[in-house]
Amino acid sequence: MRLLARSNWDRCRFEVITGAEACKAANPDEGTQKDGTGWSPWAKAAIANDYIREEGAAGRMGAQLYLVALKKARGGYEFRAPRDEDEAAAAAAEEEMTRVQGNWESTGLALDEDIPFGKETHDHGYGVCHWRDYFSPRQRLALGTALDELRKVQRKAQEDLPKDRAEAVGVYLAIALDKACDYNSRMTRWHSGRQVVANTFDRHDFSFKWSYAEFDAARNLFPWVVSQVTDAYAGIAKLMRPSSASSDRARASVALHVGSAASIRGLRPGTVDLVCVDPPYYDNVIYSELSNFFHMWLKRSAAHLVPTIFQAPLANTDDEAVANSARFISEVERQARLNGGKVKRRRRRKAEGDGEQTPDEQANEDYERKMAAAFREARRVLTPHGVLTVMFTNKKVQAWDALARGLIEAGFTIDSSWPVNTESSNSLHLANKSAAQSTIILACRKRDHDGQGRWWDDDFQAEVRQTVRAKAAEYEANGIGGVDVYLSVFGPVLHLISTAWPVKDPQGGEVIRPERALDLARQAVSDYRFEKLCSTGHVALEPVTRWYVLAWDIFRAVQIPFDEARKLALAIAGDVRVTVTTGKKRLTKKTKDFLEGTLIVQTGLAEKDGSSIKLLAPERRARDGKIDVGAETFDHPVDAVHVAMVLQKQDGLGAVGQFLDKTRLKQDPAFTTTFEALLHAVPRVRPEWKALEAIRAAHLSKKVKPLREPESLDLFELARQAKANVIDDPEPEDEPEEEDDDGEEA
Repeated sequence: MRLLARSNWDRCRFEVITGAEACKAANPDEGTQKDGTGWSPWAKAAIANDYIREEGAAGRMGAQLYLVALKKARGGYEFRAPRDEDEAAAAAAEEEMTRVQGNWESTGLALDEDIPFGKETHDHGYGVCHWRDYFSPRQRLALGTALDELRKVQRKAQEDLPKDRAEAVGVYLAIALDKACDYNSRMTRWHSGRQVVANTFDRHDFSFKWSYAEFDAARNLFPWVVSQVTDAYAGIAKLMRPSSASSDRARASVALHVGSAASIRGLRPGTVDLVCVDPPYYDNVIYSELSNFFHMWLKRSAAHLVPTIFQAPLANTDDEAVANSARFISEVERQARLNGGKVKRRRRRKAEGDGEQTPDEQANEDYERKMAAAFREARRVLTPHGVLTVMFTNKKVQAWDALARGLIEAGFTIDSSWPVNTESSNSLHLANKSAAQSTIILACRKRDHDGQGRWWDDDFQAEVRQTVRAKAAEYEANGIGGVDVYLSVFGPVLHLISTAWPVKDPQGGEVIRPERALDLARQAVSDYRFEKLCSTGHVALEPVTRWYVLAWDIFRAVQIPFDEARKLALAIAGDVRVTVTTGKKRLTKKTKDFLEGTLIVQTGLAEKDGSSIKLLAPERRARDGKIDVGAETFDHPVDAVHVAMVLQKQDGLGAVGQFLDKTRLKQDPAFTTTFEALLHAVPRVRPEWKALEAIRAAHLSKKVKPLREPESLDLFELARQAKANVIDDPEPEDEPEEEDDDGEEA
């Protein structure tokens, strides 16, 4: 699409561009917003985000239709710019929504409740204050009309069908309406790669969309969602049929209970052989807050059918076992954040004698306490030889520490563990983020009592390092890569800690937290991975380049949690302090650590992005003056690699060849080692990798060779090996070491 704006127009106009060369010339990446900052197509100037928020809060931020996708009879889509009749239809829907609003408020069809403060709903910026604000007027009109008709169908079903069947029909239709809401809100988007509408929660959050997709609710939306629910129901029903391959039938009855995992009703102590849990992954997803999006509709569409669940005003947030820091934020801070203000977060002050905890610390303790309560209940009902299996994944050591503390305090040892690929690489909530694609399965057994324990001394730490290297090699051979390797070794390390518990610090005698061992594990696997990235042998690289390579290898994304980036910096460079000059109008000198001072300010390899840091592209570093494409010597090998990538994009591979010859970088072991390490660390789907591979093939094929990727170990092969006793407890001396449903039609 090409955006057109003229001084005598009061609205933008749009033009569809076809053909690769024409699209490239149109520069479609130049839109009206980037990284929260607006861009005026009239004034050709930036618009401050604070101003946009103020206009949104005042109700003066609207939306304009810019593209219509028409499905062709033989498949695929035809795209065109909106016509006058398209604009008129949207305006007519808005007028109709205004007309029926009063009646809907009196009959309960309007979503007029306020959005509560939460970790995912902490900001009422852009005028999103009520649940109805998540929908455009035409979307609200379509969904509200469908809700009204659904109520009529449910009443008809109660008249014509047996009670249980009528209730089931009503509930499944309510689920279908919820799915329609998920795929027709102001938080949906057009997935240009798959050419479908991506749902509201494809990122597992309430992310604001600057451009959103609107499903054709007049004709296609509701038949599609009903067919989706029908297919899902048929699939579930099929699972209930006995297998044709076996004549055995389950003899025991199946009992379903809904309630807290910390208090399982109806089970006597020592009567269960297996407890299998997939608990919330710390603060990855705040389920109750996301559930409220659906709860608002279900309490209107299904509360009369299932009153025990949907009559509550909101989903239960207080009892949820997640690390939700929003529950511990003061009312003053809540109001400031809801109004778009920024509140300086309280720092840890325990070292100064102040016992006040931050909301994050309180949330961590709350999560640990709730997990331990659930695990204690699991221990109560398990037989003496019973097994608790826990599925878990999180990139934060803090999350693993809380999980391990909960298991150990509940009286369990982690007997064994193994990683299994479970996440779709196409999921948007994984894209550009340091998300894991494997789930770590922990097999736990009851610990009768604490023994004498062990000291956290040099011998124990050496055992941890040895175990980490052996298990990392094993997991890599089975196709586990990236951040998953770093997380997978946590299980074997927790086995060592839990079986030796209590583990005490030899200096003061206090019991250590599991995170001490996990930090050591991460450092050990980092050293191992760096050696593996370089096939030509280990070349010592300076800290800046080493951090950048390992950041790609560990997180495999441009967006990295700030705390994790800092821990990696500490592991590589130690507590280095540098003096930097900051500020634009008023320059000030500040002392900062290696991450903020060297990596962010001085080298510009990354920038702060909220609670994360973002790795910057070579072109951005060149624009910011952090690398010089005309230089012949470089302080950091990564700078030389980035200059080659900039030249490849701007001037082609010929210019790269001239650069490499002039600087003699082909003969520089630090450069070729860095180049090879990045080629193997950066994901192949990234543009950075494609640039590196093009340069390698053209100029460095004799110096740098790509590594062959191992095949992934699937679940069936994993089960076969487990049956053959291949997967054992992680004793170092014995070791050589969801299909997405968003394929809808718009």
